[in-house]
Amino acid sequence: SDLLYNVQQIPALVRTVDRLLASPGNTLTKGDNDNDGNDGGGIMLLIVRWRKPDLERSFFERTAEQCHMTWQLIPHPALPCPLSWHQVGDPTCDASNDYFGGHAIAVGQDDNRKVLADISEDDTERLMTWEQY
Repeated sequence: SDLLYNVQQIPALVRTVDRLLASPGNTLTKGDNDNDGNDGGGIMLLIVRWRKPDLERSFFERTAEQCHMTWQLIPHPALPCPLSWHQVGDPTCDASNDYFGGHAIAVGQDDNRKVLADISEDDTERLMTWEQY
């Protein structure tokens, strides 16, 4: 998750992914960027905590465009999320606003509940237990 936290490094990370896909012996292949019918293949599992979704989303947009990757959001069983990665944290998306404004979790030792939209970085760094996080 910390790979995307430093958003200034996202362009370099995208270049690294592109180089890895082009390297001999990798198990992932790029999508069909030359119209030869080979859609590519393989799975890259990336686990992220969306702390700055409007900025972190650029990694997924850039790799989708430059590396011809298709990303799928896999929901957590404890808090299933019906949103795609395109929608998560997008303030112009009604579905995202409804989800983050309508789901609350316990925060801190007293288990005070907060809606996801109101959880601050301070909450995650200082108040939340590992289980809550």
